[in-house]
Amino acid sequence: LEIAQSSITGLIGPNGAGKTTLFNVITGFLPPDSGKIVFNGKNLARLPAYRIVRRGVSRTFQHLRLITRMTILDNILLAFQGQAGEHLRNIFLFPGRIRKQGRQHQETARELLTFMGIEDKANDLVEDLSYGQQKMVSLACCLASGADVLLLDEPVAGINPETIDKILAVIKKLPAKGKVTAIIGPNGSGKSTALKSIFGLIPVWQGRVAWHGQDVTNRDSQTNVRSGIAFVPQGNQVFDEMTVLENLEIGGLHLSKNRFQKELTKIWALFPELEQRKKQNSGKLSGGEKQMLSLGRALINSPELILMDEPSLGLSPKLVNFMMKHIRKISDEFGVTVLIVEQKVRKVLEISHQVYSIKLGKIAFEGAPEELKQDKAKLNQLFL
Repeated sequence: LEIAQSSITGLIGPNGAGKTTLFNVITGFLPPDSGKIVFNGKNLARLPAYRIVRRGVSRTFQHLRLITRMTILDNILLAFQGQAGEHLRNIFLFPGRIRKQGRQHQETARELLTFMGIEDKANDLVEDLSYGQQKMVSLACCLASGADVLLLDEPVAGINPETIDKILAVIKKLPAKGKVTAIIGPNGSGKSTALKSIFGLIPVWQGRVAWHGQDVTNRDSQTNVRSGIAFVPQGNQVFDEMTVLENLEIGGLHLSKNRFQKELTKIWALFPELEQRKKQNSGKLSGGEKQMLSLGRALINSPELILMDEPSLGLSPKLVNFMMKHIRKISDEFGVTVLIVEQKVRKVLEISHQVYSIKLGKIAFEGAPEELKQDKAKLNQLFL
């Protein structure tokens, strides 16, 4: 049995066929009699359940395992992995780090509730919810764990048809939510052209661009921004004569004052260096800081999709690592889908979930980054 990345795979069969048993084996609740469970090149067989979750595999249960006397929000907050407050040393030496992470988790948890359509019930006790709503909370907890693979055990069993439709609609969106897809290839192959065509900066001659099932080919960039698509051009393009804050205000020009302040808080938390320089002219920033600002200006609108054109261009190796780490963080914690064109191939393979290689304007490779990381000959061939 092989599961493709960024896909939805259904497992069916009669009662007693072994469907839930398979989930129990994969997630460490039952030991396998034989065989392997391989994820990202690692064998998960016989690992304890908590280590499997840390490796990126999470699940729901037929019989919900929620803490019913706690609120929905608190249940989701418990699901985040790697919490600083779990370590006694951090409690005494780095309380500020714990508070900062807590604020970030609160924001992410509320965004997940919005994604599930139950944001108005954040402070309700789980026991006061309908069974269908509890199913939604269980799914939100899985998403909060940051897992790359979700195993959903009968997620719509025993609930009314209207709630079934809502849950299935959410599940259909999951493969594209919070993923990093990389486009690689030699110079002149059409990578940047693809991004500009999607965003409406240059006309599409052939084919079409679809967004949420609608044809948006050759739609103007202003409309694309309002529909949740952002673009970060290459070359650290900011308004040099304007301050850092003014650059961000330009990006969020159509937002209400309260909404802008809310999104600005997220940008300061992601890039505290920018907050320290918010009144400084952008032309005086370093190349790395300008790239942070360019990315922050795109994020200020809370987009669903960010198109990034060579964000590492002109950066030092240390800053390249910094940017790649934050791009993955944006995907994992903000739930933003990232389509990135990048020449630092080995670096971008480390943060990507899916990779496309373009050669002479055509797709020469499509697959998981592990395929190219493990096959250097194939990787080299794509650039010849």
